[in-house]
Amino acid sequence: MDKQQASNHIRDTFEAPFEKRKFVPFVKNLLNQIEGAPFVYRGGTIPKAYRQYISTLERIGKYSDGEQHLDILIVRLKRETSLERARTMQRNFIAWYLNGSRGGVQKDVALVAFVSPSSADWRFSLVKMAYRFEELDGKVKVKEEFTPARRFSFLVGENENSHTAQSRLVPILIDDENNPTFAELEEAFNIEKVSAEFFQEYRRLFIWTKEELDAALERDVALKGEFEQKGINTVDFGKKLMGQIVFLYYLQKKGWFGVPIKGKWGDGSKRFLRELFAQKHGDYNNFFNDILEHLFYDALRNDRSHDDHYYGRFNCKIPFLNGGLFDPMGDYNWVTSDILLPNTLFSNQTQTKAGDTGDGILDVFDRFNFTVWEEEPLEKEVAVDPEMLGKVFENLLEVRDRKSKGAFYTPREIVHYMCQESLINYLDTATQTLRVSETLRVSRDDIAVLVRQGALALQHDAAKEAGLKRKEYVLPKTVRQQAAVLDTALKNIKICDPAIGSGAFPVGMLHEIVQARRALGTYLQKSDFSQKSDFLRTPYQLKRHAIQESIYGVDIDPGAVDIAKLRLWLSLVVDEEEIENIRPLPNLDYKIMCGNSLIELISPEFLTITSNQERSGLIATLKEAKSKLFNLTNPTQKRETRDEIERLIQQLFVNYKETRIITLQEKLDGLTRRGLFADAKLKRADLKKQRMLTAEINELKNLQLPAAAEHFEWRINFSEVFQAQGGFDVVIGNPPYVRHERIKEQKPALQKMHPAVYQGTADLYVYFYGQGINILHKDGFLAFITGNKFMRAGYGKKLRQFLATKTTPQILIDFGDLPVFDATAYPCIVVTKNAPAPADNIVSALTVQTVPQIEQITHVMAQQAWPMPQQKALTVAGWRLEPPQVLNLLDKLRDAGTPLGEYVNGRFYYGIKTGYNKAFVIDRATRDRLIAEHASSAEIIKPFLRGKDVKRWQVTFAEQYLIKIESSQNAQHPWSGKTNQAAEKIFAQTYPAIHAHFQQYQQQLIKRYDQGNYFWELRACTYWQEFEQPKIIYPDIAKRNEFAFDNDAYYLVNTLYLMPTNKMWLLGILNSKITFWFYTKISTQIRGGFVRFIAQYVSQIPIPAPSSPNLIEPLVTRILAAKKANPAANVAALEAEIDQLVYQLYGLSAAEIVLIEAQVNTT
Repeated sequence: MDKQQASNHIRDTFEAPFEKRKFVPFVKNLLNQIEGAPFVYRGGTIPKAYRQYISTLERIGKYSDGEQHLDILIVRLKRETSLERARTMQRNFIAWYLNGSRGGVQKDVALVAFVSPSSADWRFSLVKMAYRFEELDGKVKVKEEFTPARRFSFLVGENENSHTAQSRLVPILIDDENNPTFAELEEAFNIEKVSAEFFQEYRRLFIWTKEELDAALERDVALKGEFEQKGINTVDFGKKLMGQIVFLYYLQKKGWFGVPIKGKWGDGSKRFLRELFAQKHGDYNNFFNDILEHLFYDALRNDRSHDDHYYGRFNCKIPFLNGGLFDPMGDYNWVTSDILLPNTLFSNQTQTKAGDTGDGILDVFDRFNFTVWEEEPLEKEVAVDPEMLGKVFENLLEVRDRKSKGAFYTPREIVHYMCQESLINYLDTATQTLRVSETLRVSRDDIAVLVRQGALALQHDAAKEAGLKRKEYVLPKTVRQQAAVLDTALKNIKICDPAIGSGAFPVGMLHEIVQARRALGTYLQKSDFSQKSDFLRTPYQLKRHAIQESIYGVDIDPGAVDIAKLRLWLSLVVDEEEIENIRPLPNLDYKIMCGNSLIELISPEFLTITSNQERSGLIATLKEAKSKLFNLTNPTQKRETRDEIERLIQQLFVNYKETRIITLQEKLDGLTRRGLFADAKLKRADLKKQRMLTAEINELKNLQLPAAAEHFEWRINFSEVFQAQGGFDVVIGNPPYVRHERIKEQKPALQKMHPAVYQGTADLYVYFYGQGINILHKDGFLAFITGNKFMRAGYGKKLRQFLATKTTPQILIDFGDLPVFDATAYPCIVVTKNAPAPADNIVSALTVQTVPQIEQITHVMAQQAWPMPQQKALTVAGWRLEPPQVLNLLDKLRDAGTPLGEYVNGRFYYGIKTGYNKAFVIDRATRDRLIAEHASSAEIIKPFLRGKDVKRWQVTFAEQYLIKIESSQNAQHPWSGKTNQAAEKIFAQTYPAIHAHFQQYQQQLIKRYDQGNYFWELRACTYWQEFEQPKIIYPDIAKRNEFAFDNDAYYLVNTLYLMPTNKMWLLGILNSKITFWFYTKISTQIRGGFVRFIAQYVSQIPIPAPSSPNLIEPLVTRILAAKKANPAANVAALEAEIDQLVYQLYGLSAAEIVLIEAQVNTT
């Protein structure tokens, strides 16, 4: 089968309602050969728990790749809504079947067509069983876990495009020679490939849109003036426009647009935007100006419920969405402004490289499948779901033009794990304070079951409560008995992401809260509900409550704020079930806000200082106004309420200033009175304090609220949280990765705001840790994924001390150089509690070694994390995540010797920085020529080693030489102290050949930073004499310890280091396995398995006093001789002898030797 035939086969099968006569041949061609083994389950052969959903299960065949077994199934559902509404049920039903069903054998995978009656769409799924194997009495048995199956699906049918299915399945279909492996089948259902393709297209379309907007502004002076007056830039406008269109692509899947007069919501066209472009709902000249603007800013923005939502311009019903997404950016005058984007931007006839027609926005979006269902860990649609859209948005945040690369997006597995751990920690703390008898106390493990297995419990336990046969409940007894207590805690939780980005973490927390509350709903009694509204526990109601009461976020980027709001709105509308009455979106203006999270003008004590009746009244009124705004839909009322909120915020700010000034003035007056009677010394001290107080009072009097990008007033903007409980329950997120060089202007403010963690060379995320703890209430939890450099780098010393003393670290996960993000970021996860750690605190720690571990991080942490004593592992000197036996061995090694830094008196020197090697580093031919031209050249030309010339045990001289002219700061030359012109004349007379050689490089030499007093001199250096002494040398970056010995007076490049010494036994210790093992445990590793050998860490290597140096030195001497004679000489046997002698020096046990050997041999 060729490619075109395969595409046609998929299109014929997948772009139509389900037909068995098409499906069976398709599967046979996909798998090449299947074993026919048909049977049908119906009626009584289907378990009672599934009968209300399942009509029949039909097997049409079996397949095996030689290792695993697969069944091909057709599952016909009873109700049309079952295809979308009961995904957990469908997955669990197939899991029941794969696990042996009615006496059958266990299977690994199923390919399933899920078909709804009277529906034009169906789902083609791969369901994979997860088994856990355990050995009992020498026999391996399979044990089913509570989350046994994962499903990956294509949503196909009459209303769907098969572009994605073709791109994923055609390569398998055209291979008639080889049967597909299970790995190949699973890869075909891999959503990440779709995500990458969609992002690249989305990015291209955004850049095109932005460039067309730029061109429109250049053409229209009036439009340009409108944008400038309203503070609109084309980047944010383009991103919002793309977001608006993609949002509508999701909603048109629900059939909400183009609904006929007197028709029902859901009966509208699922290709409404394409119909608008095709002029089926009205003519136009310019698609954006004449159609989209009217759709966005009139049809979707204005309430027409009085007229059954009929919109005359398009002659159909359009729902009123509200919420702000369809407010004109900057309130620009869309009626009088003509934004004439070319129609071809939206659709055209361009032929793409892939053979498709059209590369405009609608063309591209039409080719992808959009699913309104948010992805769950066990349920993945091979389509553009809201979670994938979040990834696209996050990657687009930093994109402003064609050169932009994008931001870091946190993988969904990481978000899922961090959100669940945060919720578990919160519930564990919240239930500890409740007056519940010890026998009914909910343990942390039981809470973990609720949070991690809520989706399964929702289906499984509800069926058991209904009397259906089940072996046991998923949720533990204590959770079931204390459901009301746990539900109340979830209802009241307060969560914030201080760098919200695309909203991945708040949306993740939203899902976890709703899932847990739904699982608990099975056990809630009517008496548990405090008010009637609590009865409404649909996913929509629970989400809307959580968004209003629990979710908060801030970002300095207005575009990120808009995107995060869009994601929350989208998460809400996908669960809208009131088809007869589509509810408007809530206003999120004071839930997700724009501002600089790290800079705050108002003191944290503002809400806790002495009682202030005016302040309390303002906060109460502000809370009421925010709550009112959340649900308002009338544009005039919304504008008036926003104005009122801003006025209240300003009044609170003034109240703070006045209260603070009164407090300072009282202190100032007290000092003034005391000064009347104080002695001279006290008067001088008081005068200094008085000047400081006076300056602060004057500063406060002139203080105004600056622009959002310069600050964020947490205790005013979110006063309802801080007044009620002093801060958030959970602060979670992925703070931005910004190096310290890019925040120079912010550093004075950051130092003032965050003195506990400030360090001049600290990257931006360090301050997010300080602020994250600052906005938590006591016993609240912080969960961040950031760079891991602070664990060992010098700039992280204060942060390490802060976290270890002011908080209680709970979880530490180090990913090293694994590609958690698309760029190398060396990330780690930190979960910590805002309370001083007890002396015996134990941290759950893990160093993740492989990419598959990232994808299964929850399971990996449960199985492989180790308990780590905080006092031993989290020291101010550096944090290292290691099991207890490793920490004990590190302590033993340290106790067994003297730090190398002390042993060599701190004499670690790096090589020469010439500033321009092309001039100063020459080859043999140039050396000989310069000496031949003038004999004086010989005295300043020295043998030189490059980084690649030094290997373990050996030095290979490559006939490279250094022109060594010391700085006049270190040496007295004939030209020293003279003017530049006079000095150069003397230099030319002293070394004429060298001077002539430098002439061709003079401009580069003059411009270079690393130079002495004159351009021909090298930079100042105080240890020139050490290069000509016996020394141990080593490269700064290597994959193992590569120490070598030099007794030939070589000078070194700056990427090599030296220690002056002639002790051969020391070289033996430094090249031993034990040294490399120790070093990798205390130092920073970089991508690719490389290690940086820098003095900060090399100096810590413990050196034992050798009782018998004569045993090690002869072995080192033999190795050096062998390597000198033959650089490729095999010296492994001699190295092994040295290793054994070094183990004896440290007094290692057999078990400790095994530990080192195992880890070093796999490094």
